[in-house]
Amino acid sequence: MAAEENAGARLTIEARGVLSAVRGSEYNYPSVVVRNVGTEWIGPVRITVENLRKSRMRFMDPQLTMSRWEHEGTPQEEVLGGAVSPGQDSEFETLTCESVALNLDCKPGQWVVLYPRVSAGYPGRQNPPGIFDFTIDSADGSERLGHSQVVVFIS
Repeated sequence: MAAEENAGARLTIEARGVLSAVRGSEYNYPSVVVRNVGTEWIGPVRITVENLRKSRMRFMDPQLTMSRWEHEGTPQEEVLGGAVSPGQDSEFETLTCESVALNLDCKPGQWVVLYPRVSAGYPGRQNPPGIFDFTIDSADGSERLGHSQVVVFIS
């Protein structure tokens, strides 16, 4: 788990375990759980997901799904439109969703799960895992609120 602190708002972003994907599959969902453990409500944010091994996995859509949970009830899902851009290195690509209404209160028992849909198994001589970096920043990008990494093993 990786967590970073901001003066008034504090998030924890926790990877939901290690994901295994079958080569050639198109329905893989690397995901993180986001909780507000600070003392202030967290509203609009910028979410970026960096694919650090594009030769192994690819974003299937320019979107991220956000499932909102409260006290183990039924989740409310929202599809967040975004944009996928190539990185400076040919191995990277980034999914960015701007002005996301995270709307996390600081009460216990409330969290969101974030996940993109990715495909696995592009050919290669080696079989390194896929790696996805999730980062949440303030809406204007001036403060990092949290970060976590998800590893996907391909078989």
